This record gives sequence, structure tokens and C-alpha cells, in this order.
Amino acid sequence: MCIAVDRSGSTIGTTIKTECNVVRELCHLRRDLNQSPVKLLPWCDTAYAPITLHDARTGLRKNLDAGGGTDPAVLFKSEACLEALRAAGIWVLMTDGQIFDSLVENFATRTAEVGLHNKACIVIVFGDASSGRPATCDISVGIAIYAVVPDCLFLFHDIPTGIVRIMQAKGRLRKLLPFVAGLGRRIKLVVSQYTAWAELPRTSYEDIFNIEISTIRNLEPDEMALQDGLIINLPDMLAGRMDEATIEQIIKDRDNLRSVALASKTRGTGKDLADWLRGQQKAVPAKSTMPQDIDNRAYKSITDLLKALRTNTPEEKLEELRQQVRTAHESNLDDFWGNKARDEESESEIQRRNIRLETHAAAIDSKDKDDERQSRYTIGKSGYSSERRGATPRARWRAEPSRDLEKSTPIYTSYDQDSGAAAPAEPENSASPVRPEPLTGSSSAYIPAEPTGYEPHSQPQSEYSEYMTKPKKSSKQEVFAVMRRWRRKKKSSQSKEGWSERSSVTSQLGDDLDPVLLPGFRRRIPVEEFTGCCMLCNSISVLTLLLKSPPPATTSGFPEEGKYAKIAYPLAMGHFVEVDVISFFLTCDACAYHLLQIGTCPTSEIIIGALCLVCLSENQAPWLEAVDQAVKGRFDIGDLMAIFFAIINGKMVENETRDASLVEKNLFRECADWTLRSLASILDVPTTLSPALSDGQMALTTPLVQMIVTNHFSDPGHSDNKELLLLRYPMAGFMVILKLLCLNNLSPEQARILVFQKIIFQVIEQYMTMRRSAKRPLPAEAILGLNTKPQQAVDTNDSNSILSSMKTSISVSELVQFGLLDGESLKRLQDGEQVEIIKSRGGPAMAVFLHQLFRHGHEYFTATECFNAFKVQPSMTNMMLAPLGIGPGLAADLISQL
Repeated sequence: MCIAVDRSGSTIGTTIKTECNVVRELCHLRRDLNQSPVKLLPWCDTAYAPITLHDARTGLRKNLDAGGGTDPAVLFKSEACLEALRAAGIWVLMTDGQIFDSLVENFATRTAEVGLHNKACIVIVFGDASSGRPATCDISVGIAIYAVVPDCLFLFHDIPTGIVRIMQAKGRLRKLLPFVAGLGRRIKLVVSQYTAWAELPRTSYEDIFNIEISTIRNLEPDEMALQDGLIINLPDMLAGRMDEATIEQIIKDRDNLRSVALASKTRGTGKDLADWLRGQQKAVPAKSTMPQDIDNRAYKSITDLLKALRTNTPEEKLEELRQQVRTAHESNLDDFWGNKARDEESESEIQRRNIRLETHAAAIDSKDKDDERQSRYTIGKSGYSSERRGATPRARWRAEPSRDLEKSTPIYTSYDQDSGAAAPAEPENSASPVRPEPLTGSSSAYIPAEPTGYEPHSQPQSEYSEYMTKPKKSSKQEVFAVMRRWRRKKKSSQSKEGWSERSSVTSQLGDDLDPVLLPGFRRRIPVEEFTGCCMLCNSISVLTLLLKSPPPATTSGFPEEGKYAKIAYPLAMGHFVEVDVISFFLTCDACAYHLLQIGTCPTSEIIIGALCLVCLSENQAPWLEAVDQAVKGRFDIGDLMAIFFAIINGKMVENETRDASLVEKNLFRECADWTLRSLASILDVPTTLSPALSDGQMALTTPLVQMIVTNHFSDPGHSDNKELLLLRYPMAGFMVILKLLCLNNLSPEQARILVFQKIIFQVIEQYMTMRRSAKRPLPAEAILGLNTKPQQAVDTNDSNSILSSMKTSISVSELVQFGLLDGESLKRLQDGEQVEIIKSRGGPAMAVFLHQLFRHGHEYFTATECFNAFKVQPSMTNMMLAPLGIGPGLAADLISQL
């Protein structure tokens, strides 16, 4: 076995230490029967002499030094390294994944030229999972080698946590992917822009040594080994000199197609000196906008607490672990305020350095591109968000990818892979990788993290909050909270000396409040946020909604991932399984950040996002981004908030029937109420409620909360309400809007009347649809209980045709039985609180309505026209405005008057 270790300048510090630790582990894991020594090949932009590790038990005794550039192709320029690689049965390439485009092409080409494209290879990219999703990971070195070898395993080693994830696997190394017994095959790993680290499967280095890999004959430089022993000549294939059977064998196998596509994409373009210079520019620090997790205490404490919650741990021990989590969060906040001022001092020095580099780069460029480049590379506070390459021990650097490489990444990520679950990250200053055990099975993941903070606010506390603030040691907790606030205020006043003068705008953004740890979210003054008791650490703080991976079931015809489909009725989309993305487990912002990194929570759900419940009007962008990722880009961004509004409502309905404590149900209900109200204040909808109800005309938009209180919107029975927008909206969306109306003080009696009116409007629509269809006529005689056909009564206008056998009460279930109300609509109605009363008391009013409908419904062309005509008729007023007050006797009198 050969291990090629990247010791370039970008690996200085934690990365090179972690690489050396993995080398030792691989040496230790080798079987005792393997007497051949391991060959260690250090490289950067120079290949160093191989190091022979004779003792498989101890392996490398001293960490390697780091420095220099990054060019893996130098391994093929050294005869000693090349000899070692050719003699090895398998080789391992360790790197931080950062490489210039021209070197990617050269590395892939040289691998084939020297005949190493028949060797099994394991590529291990070392990085920090918290810096972005898998699709944003810089894996250009791995693409180069993965494209040309037949058996390859592509791993991502998260340095802060020690978690190892499979990003790609092909050939025999696919056996490391989880096997799904129900499917009879290994899972298909799909890495797209929506994939979270938590959805990639874990593995261990020990598992690798359980795979047997056979050797492949020596290959010519233009040859390529694919699955099932297939060997092709790539230039021949591209030139059309390949038989149809072989082409079909390539096309039908996903791994073969992926290998051919990746091999082609590695032929990129080089970078000029100006690009190189820009690659040396350094990211301006973010001025400590978030606390750091000191010594990983918060991460470790949460990890211990999660493990304890999965076992029969005594309550006393759980409370001790929760206290450790709360203390860690507080320490991180105290440290944050002290560091914030010091960060300001380093910013100007970095800016001066970047300006010098940019000036030299611009001088090299052609004159006609100077202005374009200056606008693209703006120097300033947020001008360089990516980490750049370098050799400073305390700084992490990263080469900015070129446009060609950016184009190549989607090719890599769009091909189906074989996958699993979970991931996150730990602080940069970890001394050594941590390998926590999974919570449940191999699909769970742990992770450390960075900053976060929470502090009780002066808002009124919920019933749940009041309950949780009175445990056995409630007085001590209150004393601790007072001391904590005093200590933070004192330290803050000391650390902010010299920079305390701020504009009123900055203060309004809440910079003097404890920061929100979840990226992108910001608090503001005046405070508009939801506070409560964290279900994990029991602190009273700003809470978050955790977003989970939805169940695997699919709905026929539902928008596909990444389609960004425009929805006619977005408020009706909350009950589909694909949008079941909200967890009932509510946590503070600090715990949510770590759970998001870990990828799971005590309920065993895969956590893929989090929404901090702070001022929605100031945080729409992170909300939209998180929700869009959770629903995997299925919907148009303009519909996303309305759809999430419906999702919240659907989760509230589920909350009432789930198996949970009353305290937890109450907390989620209050949280959902706050979220619905907040969303309604910023949610713009067409003035026709839906474009589908605008009769083809362009409709203006208005906030939903404003729309529901104007123009008798919530009173379809009023003579001035001609549009009936609420009744015309599909049943699922109607129930969502009804919930909002109830939150805005709609009385229970008014809500029941609305539901009744919605039912009869639905019946009118179904009646007209059935009349226009070629199906057999409606069984009016059976529905109304008449001895003569209803049409005869209409033609003769003979009141004697209404016999004593007529029905004076018709139930909702009979409407479903006769096809006047579909079962799906009834199911949506039962999600509300009003339908049971209508079932028990609404029968007589429904009978009055149906007698009228069967006598005069044929006179109207649309349901809206029919409803508006009925509501102004004196004989129908009671039925429309007070349906639950009609009994069988009054119903008989009203029917006789029709």
C-alpha cells in the first residue's frame, strides 16, 4: 500500500496533523499477514523521497511539515515515487482538495500516461463540513483521479469531528455503501445542490480493509477500465470507432457513464498569473459575528446529552448534562464580546494586503478587461468570502475556482451516486479529530460546531415556558440568569470601548443583542421573536424550527426536485408527504446549530436545516433559502412562503393528535401560532387570492393579513361579497386561511358558518360538474326523499309533489355517499375543529339548501352565480347566515316555501 500525503501550504496546522493521524491509523489497521511495508509519499509542488514504514503497528512517528504549492502530478515525475506506486496493490491520496484547473487536467492525463489508471485508489479530502454543503466542497484533485481509475473510493474527512463520509464510490469499493434489504441493492448516492452532509453515509477506515480488490491488466494511456471488466479506448469512443454492443454496455451502467463523463471534464483550462495572484488574496474576517465553541465544550456536551437521551439515564444525570450545555453556551457568549473588538483591528491590515495583490493582478491583465475585473474583485469587508491558499500557520487559504471548474462541479454532482445520511462539523482549533459514536445505526452523525448564544427576553412567557421555569432549582436558575446578564453587560462595556459609537441603523439591526448562531439570521430592535424552553438544554431562549428530511414516499404528479414550479394554489400544498419537513422538536438557537451540524436530534430525524424564530421581516432571505433547500427546489420562490405557511398549518393539525406530552404540544402550538402570524404579515398574495381566480387578468398583490380583514373577505354570506374568493379556494387552502382567521379573532360561531358555507359551495360546484357530464343523472329522488322526481316538481311547480316522505335533514356523510362531496374534501374538513358540530347540527340546513339546489340550481351557469343568488333570497337567509340554528321543524317549513 502507498499513501500519498498532501503537505502543501494550505494544510498547515490542523489539516497536516489530521492527515498524519490517519496515516498512523491505516498502518495500524493493516492485517498482520501483510508483511510488505507501507510506502509514504509526501508531496506538494515537489515529490519527496518515499518513507518506508516498516512497523505497521506504529506507522509514522513524527508529523510531516507543510509548505509549498499543490501539484499531485509531481508524484509521477519522481522515479522512486512512481516505482512505489506501480508496486502497490492500492494507493491512498490524501489532500485538502484544492488545486488549480490546469493541474487537474495534467494530473488525470499523467495518471493514464504512467499506467496507474488500473490501480484501485482511495481519495481522502480533508476539510470542514460546516463551511458549506457537499456540492460546494472543493474536490478538484479527487475528480481527476476518480475519473480514470476503475475502483475508487472518494471520502470526505471532516477535520473538526473526525467523521468520514462517502462522497463517491465505484467498482468493488461500492460495497462500502449501505445495503437496503427492502430494495435488494445498495443505496443510490445522489449528490446535488440540495444534498446535506447528513444525507451522505458514514464509513470508517477499518471498513476499507474488509474489501477485496482484484488487479487489472496493465492499460494503455488511452484505455479506461469500467465496470464488469469492460475496457475501452476513450479516443476511439469519441471518434465513433466503437461497436454498438460496447456503447450499450457503457450507457446502461451509471458508473460507466459517470466515469466517462468525469474523465472528459478533467480536460480544463489553465490559470494565468493574475488568477494566481488573486488566489493568494485573503478573506477578510467577519468581525466575530458569531461566538466560537471554546474547546468544543458545547459540541461535546450536546453529544453526551444526545447519547444519554437514547438510554435509560436517570433524570438527575440528564439535568447535569443539560446544565453543562447551558454553561458552555454562556461561556461562548462571554468570549464572543471580548473578541469582537480585536477582530476590527486586523481587518485594515488584510485589506491593504489584498489591494496590493489586486493591483499587481490588474496590471497583468489586458487593459480592456481592467474595469470588468475591478468590479468582479471588489476589495472590502465582504469582498472575499472564500478562503484562499497560503502558508501562514494561523490562516486557512483556498484557491478560488475558475469558471471552468465551477462548470465541472455540477457534472460531478449531477450523476447518481450511492448514498446514505448525516453530517456536520467541529471548531477549527480542535487538537485532534473526534470520532463520536452514532446515535442510532450508521446513518446518524455527530458534529461539533461554532458559536451561538441565547438570553432570556422580556417578552411574555408561554404556558410551557412558565412550566419549565419552575423546576426544583428554579431560584438558583434565576440567580444565575441575573449574574449572567450582569457579567455580560460588564464585559461587553469593556470590550466595546473605542467602537461603541454606532449609527441608529446598526442598533436597529440588533448588534447589541446576543448574536444568532445560525448563519444568515439576525436579531433586531425592537425585538420580534419567539422565546420558550429549549427541548434539549431546557434554557429559556429564542427558539428555532428544525427542518427534517421528508419521508421517502412520493406523490404522483408532484413537482420534481429543482423544477421551481409555479403553483396556482400554494396555500393548499401543506399536506403532501414531500413537504413534511418540520420537526416537532424545538430547540434554542445554540443547540439548533449543533444539531444541524450533527445531522440528527433525539427524535432520530435527519436534520437538514433550521429556522430561527426572529423577526421574519428582517430574515426573509435565510428563511427562503432554508425552506427552498428543505423542499429541494420544487416550487417557484414567489410561492415558497405561502407553501410554508400551509406546511406549518398542516403540522399544527398533526400536533393535536400526535403521541406527546401536553407541555410539548402546547409549546409547538404556540410556536406555530407565532410563525403563522409573522408569515401572514409579510406574505404577499394576489388581490384575487390566486392567479387562477383572476379571470386571466393581472392582479396586484397585498399582504395576506391585510386581505383577510377587508371587503367582507371572511363573510361570503354578505351581499357585497360577490367574488367569494375564500369559498372558491380549494378545500385544503381554505382550511389554512380559516386557521389564520381564527388567529385574528374570528369567533367559533363565525368559523362554523364559514365551514358550512364552504361545504355548500363545494356541493354546488360538484352538482354543476355532474349536470354537465355525460354520466347518469343525479339521484335527486333518493337524496331529497321525494316520491316524485325533483325535475317534475320543477316543471310543474306543483307544491303537492313535496310529500310527507321528504327529508328534513341530510348529513355530510350522505353528501359523500351521493357524490356531492368528495372524500378528500371531507378529510381536509376533519382537520378543523368545526366539522363535528356541523355533522351533528347542520343536517336540517343542508336539507333546505339541497331542496333549493335541485329545484333552481339548473338556472345558473357557475357556482359563484348560484351561491350569490341563493344568499339574497329571503327563504334562504337563515340557511346561509345561521345554519346551525335550523331544526327539522323549521327546515320543513322553509322547504315548503320553496
